Amino acid sequence: MAIPQHRDHHSAEFVSTLRTWATLSVPAQSSWSPVGRMIQKAEAEATKLESGLLALVNASDARFRSISLRDPLVVDAGLNRWLREDREEAYSDWLAWILQQLTAMEVFRILGIDDSELPVNAGSNKLSVEREYFISAGRLDLLLTLDQSVLIVVEVKKSSAENAETAKQAGYFGWLHSQPHGYRKGLLLITDASEEDYEQFSPIRWSDLCLRLRDLLLRLETNLDLVKKAMILAFVSAVETNLLNLVVPPADEVQRLFYAKTVEYLKKSMGGTSA
Repeated sequence: MAIPQHRDHHSAEFVSTLRTWATLSVPAQSSWSPVGRMIQKAEAEATKLESGLLALVNASDARFRSISLRDPLVVDAGLNRWLREDREEAYSDWLAWILQQLTAMEVFRILGIDDSELPVNAGSNKLSVEREYFISAGRLDLLLTLDQSVLIVVEVKKSSAENAETAKQAGYFGWLHSQPHGYRKGLLLITDASEEDYEQFSPIRWSDLCLRLRDLLLRLETNLDLVKKAMILAFVSAVETNLLNLVVPPADEVQRLFYAKTVEYLKKSMGGTSA
């Protein structure tokens, strides 16, 4: 005698659910036309930016040509490649050399220090610049002093403050605060920052430093020969290219994304804004 086959209610419901899932797994037919329109709009915007950027680059380059130089962004001085993968020490060493060529007032200007804060009139005096200065809390990247009146510590970073190791600045500030100088300042040189200070060190952006160096090179009263100006300009070019990711045409499709950033930067430079 044959045994009748029965399908219980739960099995039937399970089969129905599986069938529903199967229909949902069929990929929907999508249109790529919205993506195409977005790409067209992006390309049009990039073309517009490129046109405006070229005008700014040419205008800025004309200013530097007037002093027998070129705009830092249009020259390939080789220094960009040398420093691209190098450590922070290479940047701080080159920066130390630059600061040694300048008067104290010029150094204060490019570091964004208001001379009204200072206890003395530095005039044409020069700062003492020391690299890797050893103290009990570690080694200071740059130590700048003017007699017993001014003491400035500059810590150099290739990244933003948020991506850099900044905890050690607490020990550095403790040492700085204990010194007898009338003016004491800790500066953290970085690409970007979201806070007003990091362990009592004030952030200074590479972009602001480079804008001020650009302005300094174009000043008629700057007492630097052409060779030293060219070497400073090469350093500015390396920072703008390697750390700030600024680009000018011609550039590949990915680099064109930085055109807007470069336009904003050159507008500040052309406007005399030293930030």
